[in-house]
Amino acid sequence: MFLTWMMMCLASAGTWTVTPALSAVTAMPAVGVPRAAYRRDDWQPHLASLRREFGRNKEIPAQYELETLIALSHFPALKDTRIRFVLRSKAPISSRPFVWTLLRGKKSRRVYRIGIDESDRWSGSPALLKNMSFNARIGALGHELAHTDYYETKRWFHFIAIGASFVSKRFHKNFERGTDQRAIEAGLGYQLWLWSRDIRGGRLAESPNSWLDRFYYAPAVIQDQMEALPAYEGLPEIGDSEDVGPSTDEPTNGVF
Repeated sequence: MFLTWMMMCLASAGTWTVTPALSAVTAMPAVGVPRAAYRRDDWQPHLASLRREFGRNKEIPAQYELETLIALSHFPALKDTRIRFVLRSKAPISSRPFVWTLLRGKKSRRVYRIGIDESDRWSGSPALLKNMSFNARIGALGHELAHTDYYETKRWFHFIAIGASFVSKRFHKNFERGTDQRAIEAGLGYQLWLWSRDIRGGRLAESPNSWLDRFYYAPAVIQDQMEALPAYEGLPEIGDSEDVGPSTDEPTNGVF
């Protein structure tokens, strides 16, 4: 019996074929590092990997999933943080914790809300996420996630002090500019610059007449901060590789 089996194997040896190896899957580029521009077509093939790595405990609208996951990749401390991205907001885009979850004790049980306004009340405003370019969206989302990243360092009673302190314009300015700085240091300087430029209608320098510049970094300030950080050394000049988005009139009011 064994001899018969061996003979059959030898007889058929000439017809054996080797299955060709599967072509190598393109590895996902390094995440969380400064990039002059993110291209949707370059990152779309890595959506599943980004989702596995950074989508845990996140509720993200499908139309903004890729840019949100890319922004999240710059904040590794938020990997397991519970965040809901909700298509409803009084401001064009906003970030805050669900207050009742602060009372749960452990930070792991907190839930944060990032609101995205999709209504028509702002119409064609460049401050709306749906009107932004892909890279500007990443910058806007990065700013909000920088808020969340900051909140994660605080105890529940700190939020009372933060809320009460917003009556102070100086506190508000330091709070928002500190958030911009956090996003720059997380590697999102180019994207923040583009978002900052677009919501100002293309203006780069600070203006004493702009409410935005009273609280947030102007594009020129973002560029100065980037140039002071080693992480941005050797990268393209700002604006050289940008994903250009809309540049219309500067919005007159709002909170980000």
